[in-house]
This record gives sequence, C-alpha cells and structure tokens, in this order.
Amino acid sequence: MSKLICGLIFLLLISGCAERVTSSGDLKMICNRDYAKTLYKLLGKAKHTVHIAMYSVSCNPKDSKSMKTCLKLCNELTKAKKRGIDCKIILDVSDWNIKNTKKNIGFGRLLRNEGIEVYYDPPDITTHSKLIIIDSTFILIGSTNWTYWAFERNNEANVLINSYELGCAFETYFSSLLSKSSPKSPFKD
Repeated sequence: MSKLICGLIFLLLISGCAERVTSSGDLKMICNRDYAKTLYKLLGKAKHTVHIAMYSVSCNPKDSKSMKTCLKLCNELTKAKKRGIDCKIILDVSDWNIKNTKKNIGFGRLLRNEGIEVYYDPPDITTHSKLIIIDSTFILIGSTNWTYWAFERNNEANVLINSYELGCAFETYFSSLLSKSSPKSPFKD
C-alpha cells in the first residue's frame, strides 16, 4: 500500500497537480516542519485575537530541546500580547495523564507571567484539540501538539483554513470550551 501512495504522490508532483492537492483556495495543507513556520507567521500577523485550545505543550526544564520550543512559543505569544492582541489559551489538564498535565501547567505559568490569559479544562474532560484561531478568520487545526517532537521529528498533518464564516463557528466552539474552563488549575500550579 505504501508503494502505491508514494507512486501517486510522485505522479502528482511530476504532473504539476501537487499544488492543487496541497492548497485549494482557502485551504492549505501544513505538514511536518512547515507547522512551526506557519504558526509563527500567523502569530506575527495577528491583528485582534489569538485563541488556542492545545492538548499538549512540552516544557521540560531537563530537556533543552523541549525548552527551546516552549520558550519560542511563549516568546511569539508574548510579542502578540504586547501588540495589544487578545491572547487566550485553554490547556488540557487531566486526572489520568499527570505527566501531560504537569507540562501544560508549566507552560501556562510561563504564559501567565507574560500577561497571557491561561485557562485549564476540567480534569474529567480531555481537550484533545490542537486548534489555533487567529482574528476569527485563520484556523490552524490538525494533529500537531506543541512539542519538540511534533515540531521537529514526527509526521504531522494539519490544515490552515482562511474563512471568516468557519472562524466564527470555531470561535463559538472555543467560547463553549472557555465557559467550562478555569483560570486556576485544579492541580498544584
């Protein structure tokens, strides 16, 4: 099966159809190493809002690679905040995945120190979303968690959507998550 898929991709590339497959008007495929570049570019161009729901952010002080990724994300969000952008993030905390919860709380602490609004979902609900909404228009959604491995090593698949209508629908979804979330983690912060 993988030979068939590789063959189809090769045919698309040599036939000039790859662009039509990877980008269609208001949709753009964002995979692997392109995710971080796209994310930082979107954050840099934000004019009004940056709303995020993220399952996992790796902030392990004992791991220089994950800290580098974590600090760069914090820096980009801080720059947006300093430009007057409304930045809110909902992070997953759970009573079953303490390791992920601790990493997310650590990242939340970094962001909160920079004045960014941080919220935590209820511990009995897993917010598995990897959702970024910029200015109610640009939606970056897919499989990528905010970890060194996801940014630099894993195969990840995402879509960048340019649609005010869909952006508003995702804003409604984000607001519903936010209404159930708390600025205080139910675990030691």
